Amino acid sequence: MFNTIADDIKLAFNTRNNAITQIIIINVIVFIVCNLLESIYPDGYEFFLNWFSVKSYGFNALLKLWTLVSYMFIHGGIMHILFNMLWLYWMGKLFTEYINQKHLLIIYFLGGIIGAVLFLIISKLFPLFISPYSYLIGASGGVMAVVVATATHLPNYPILLLFIGEIKLKYVALGILVISTVLNITDNAGGKIVHLGGALWGYFYILNLQKSKSNFFFENLLRKTNLSTWFTKKSVLRVEHKRPIPDDVYNAIKLNKQKLIDEILDKISKSGYDSLTKQEKELLFKMSKDEK
Repeated sequence: MFNTIADDIKLAFNTRNNAITQIIIINVIVFIVCNLLESIYPDGYEFFLNWFSVKSYGFNALLKLWTLVSYMFIHGGIMHILFNMLWLYWMGKLFTEYINQKHLLIIYFLGGIIGAVLFLIISKLFPLFISPYSYLIGASGGVMAVVVATATHLPNYPILLLFIGEIKLKYVALGILVISTVLNITDNAGGKIVHLGGALWGYFYILNLQKSKSNFFFENLLRKTNLSTWFTKKSVLRVEHKRPIPDDVYNAIKLNKQKLIDEILDKISKSGYDSLTKQEKELLFKMSKDEK
């Protein structure tokens, strides 16, 4: 059985464009290790938290910058990790169907980082609001960023909920946001601040992406930190250089592409983005990426 599990994990990390599954696997492994450590050697677990969680007191985050990312892989209980990973999987898969994995990674990781930074700022400005000796763990900030980003991009996407029926994604995201931030705000105030920070980041990122069709600053940041390569298997295919296309053929192809884009944009101006079919949306995004 364990050999089969190991083979499945190896396959997941050898599959291209599989970042969501890889992130979930890492979270589950860390969760199992932390629970074993807490049961067998509690002092070791406290040592682990001290080095990899975000602390609200002192200047721990400034001295341990890696904690702004590492805290996202630590969870406090089975329900904590279960809900986070389920929402990451559902929304992440939907997100990558319409945009791509590169933007998903930017939204997820920076959503978590921004949420943690907001948590640290609030804990310093309003020490009575957040316990001065609290620590931050969990992927909720990044997950909330992905949920809100997906809902912002596909607000009317139908979601089928048990006992409720079909409901638009924007209302699902709004419900999750209200439940996780507004209700009983003094309970786990630090976590609620992280949720809010991640949600704001996901919302404004997609608004900017829809306007500019790119996010060059964050794409360059992702490229320089090589973060995308952590979850992307490099292709082993050999690149072959094809003979250049004749000018008249190239111009004809370009003219046909432009005609298709004009028709789609005209449809958007008349009936709105939501009137596009799934194929038209995919075609629009593919052509916009080809132009970069």
